[in-house]
Amino acid sequence: MRMARIFGQKGRGVAEYALIIAFVLGLGFILSNAGVRDSIKGVFDQAVAYLRGGAYASALVAYGQVSNTELKRVDNDDRLSFDREALTNLGKKFLGMKTADLVKLLKVNETVLTAGPGASNPYGAILLDYEVENTGDDGKGVTTKLRHNGGSFNSEDALEWMKGNYMPDGSQQYNKAHSISGRVLFSDDTIDKSGAVNGTTPAGTHTATVRGKFEFENGRVSAVTITVTRCIDSGGWKRDVCDGLNVTVTR
Repeated sequence: MRMARIFGQKGRGVAEYALIIAFVLGLGFILSNAGVRDSIKGVFDQAVAYLRGGAYASALVAYGQVSNTELKRVDNDDRLSFDREALTNLGKKFLGMKTADLVKLLKVNETVLTAGPGASNPYGAILLDYEVENTGDDGKGVTTKLRHNGGSFNSEDALEWMKGNYMPDGSQQYNKAHSISGRVLFSDDTIDKSGAVNGTTPAGTHTATVRGKFEFENGRVSAVTITVTRCIDSGGWKRDVCDGLNVTVTR
């Protein structure tokens, strides 16, 4: 009876491998057909993104290149959940980090990190600053410019951290006017138009800044509050917190 069970298990294993091989071969044949390749590839890209990074990474694939008009057909509560997941992922990157390492990474002093007395902004250090250059409503692709953020780390690394990919170490620099394909956040307040800012940001652009305010325990980050703000005042740098985008992550 024991031998029969062993052979039965092996038989099932061989059969399962055969089915997998058949599936892979069939998939390869389908993908070789140009007529269906792109649509099927899109489905698989979304599945892979979801498995790797959750709903936010999946949303980047599904909605990153759709126009603002199309995007707003998706319930804003769902889009907010994507953004909040991205901020939570970003916050997790810093938990447990030594204070000195965080200062070195963000290239700011500790006062800015804690947003205490003398801090230039109550929401802490800039983690990501961007402008949506094209919303896709003109029929062209969505593009986002990673704006000047005080000479800190590579903002493309921050985008990877938002997806839950913590491999980039933030040591690379980037062009202050560097553009990337697609959007990075999805909820209404992050895609709606902002006012002009001191003549440097034209009225009608879509801008947002992601900041982090840190708490420390025994010389390491114990909590971080991630806040997204956007300009609402055409006369200066007045900022308003984007609806629902103030997230605290703790160890």
